[in-house]
Parts: sequence; C-alpha cells; structure tokens
Amino acid sequence: ELRFLVFVVSTLAHSVMASCGRLRTATSIFKGKRLRGVGYNGSLPGHKHCDEVGHLMIDGHCLRTRHGVKNALSNTPEQFKQGGEAIVLGTPCILCVQDLIHEGIKVIHYLGEYKNARGGEEIRSIADQAGVALKQHNIDWQEQLQTLCDLLARGHGGGSTRTPPSMVDGATASAGGVGCTAEPGRRPHG
Repeated sequence: ELRFLVFVVSTLAHSVMASCGRLRTATSIFKGKRLRGVGYNGSLPGHKHCDEVGHLMIDGHCLRTRHGVKNALSNTPEQFKQGGEAIVLGTPCILCVQDLIHEGIKVIHYLGEYKNARGGEEIRSIADQAGVALKQHNIDWQEQLQTLCDLLARGHGGGSTRTPPSMVDGATASAGGVGCTAEPGRRPHG
C-alpha cells in the first residue's frame, strides 16, 4: 500500500539523524492511517554522541544511545500505542520487542536484518506468545524511493492504495542513491 511505503520512507529519513554510526536506525508507530510517533537512536539530551566521543561498547553492543524503538514509544501518545503498528529499521532487539508488546503494539514490521540485534533469535517466539505479528520486509530502497519520485513527477494526488513494486516480503535489499527525475520509470545510473 502506498501509505505504508510513505511511512517506511519517513522512518528511513529520520534514521539519518541517529548519532551512532554502527547502526543508524529509526522506528515509527502508526495507527488509524496516520503516523503517530517517530524516534531514532540517539544519546540522552545533553550527552555526547558516538560521532563526537566514540562508542560505549559493552558485550559487543554500543550502549551510548537510546534505541529508536524506545524514543518512538516516548514520542507517541498513549492512545495510539494500544493496537498500533511499528516500523523498525533493522531487526529489533529483544528488549525493544518486549517494550513494543508491553505498550500494546499489535504488529511489528522490521525492515532488513541486523545480525547483531541482542536476543534477535528469540524475538519471534516472544511475539508469538503475545499474539503480536512480527513481519520482516526486505526492501529495495532505490526502487521504493524511485517509485515515490515517479509518483511526484506524474503529479500524483494521493489517496491511492495501490501496492508499489517490490513492497512485498522477499524483495532484495539494495544500496545506492536515487534521483528524482521528471521521467517516470527512469532509474539512476549506478
């Protein structure tokens, strides 16, 4: 659905503000066709960022930043968490899945895979026990960004619920930039 793609890209855009270069990630929470809250991984207010003073490594994980899931939950009003859905860039850690479940999130979409996610091998069983859907999506970012650029170039007025290409499980991830063009369907040279 086009709305889901827009929420995914908005989440991606927020991730560039993350302050830990090991994994720049973000999470968004939506309910009732509206994006309700977003958070990215970042240091506590007034504290130095990894980009400034280096990583705070403990057991192979940087703990200087607060996870994007926790920040998204803090930034989302209570009434929109219960029964809401979350979009997480990368595999969420076990503690973040627990927090999402605790706050009433019913569907957790995670994009791509982060193999260093703490407790990542256990998140599916925890979600299953709680009756929460855990859905992994592998996104071809270049294609999805180009789809939005193509819609903008055509003067797309919104309201469409068509499914953009590759916005289904099993698509392959891709890196690389994308340029908006005035020619729908044109792909940038790689």
